[in-house]
Amino acid sequence: TWSVDNRPLQSKILESGARSLPLAHGLAPGIHALVVYLSATDANYDRWKTPLEAVKIHGVELDSGGTLALPTGPVSIARSNAIFFGDSITEGAWTLGNSNRIVQGHYVDCVANSDAVYAWPTILASALGFEFGNCGSAAMSWLSPARPAYLPPLPEAWDSYFEGHSRLYGGKLAPGPDYVFENMGTNDGNRDTSQAAAKWLAAIRSAVGRKTPVVVIIPFGQQNRDSLQRAIGAVRDPFVFKVDLGPRWAQGLDHYGQPSLVAFDGLHPRAVVSGLYAALVAAAVKDVLR
Repeated sequence: TWSVDNRPLQSKILESGARSLPLAHGLAPGIHALVVYLSATDANYDRWKTPLEAVKIHGVELDSGGTLALPTGPVSIARSNAIFFGDSITEGAWTLGNSNRIVQGHYVDCVANSDAVYAWPTILASALGFEFGNCGSAAMSWLSPARPAYLPPLPEAWDSYFEGHSRLYGGKLAPGPDYVFENMGTNDGNRDTSQAAAKWLAAIRSAVGRKTPVVVIIPFGQQNRDSLQRAIGAVRDPFVFKVDLGPRWAQGLDHYGQPSLVAFDGLHPRAVVSGLYAALVAAAVKDVLR
């Protein structure tokens, strides 16, 4: 998905083997702004071992005489960086439609009905003025591997792009984030994840600054709330903060397979609702970081 000069977003599904993607033509001479998002990848396939799918950007081809420059104005680079860890809700899955159509074990509408542009991290980062990286992935859990993407649980996977390719340099995330956000537990239900979550909180602390805020967001559907609260208490880290929107905002996000006003499938917030949750989280973050 991309926009040129703040014009409406355009999207294209890249097929395997695609070598180029035309982004604009017929532009008037002068300075132009380009914004590009990776909206979705197919969670039905391996994202870890091989992986079977990846988008590699090798460069940008310009007209003769054209040059690249740092963006300015509305698309200028923000001063702060944030990194987000989470599951399909963080990834932006099923923001555009239902997840209930399964053919031969595959969620066949995964790409068509998902868009990270409308996920809560994208909107939150814009509201708070962050550059951001979204590490959310469908079916991610504190305790169980994500299938069929072959992702290990978050405490084992967070520090790698995929198997054998670390995202750490000298034991640290690079670029170093100014903020860490985590929204996990929906796929763990009521299982006790407190030890796994506490272990991850200690690990992420070693990979960022001593005072870098780590914001633990209780899942919007309130799943796993008690375990996460115990984990936060166990680490005794004064720079780990909890954001809990509470039961009021969980309605319609806690029964998968039962469509609701806020979710096509009863679990994943639809696009407009993602904006609502981002606004609620933004207000809560400003409050806890005061």
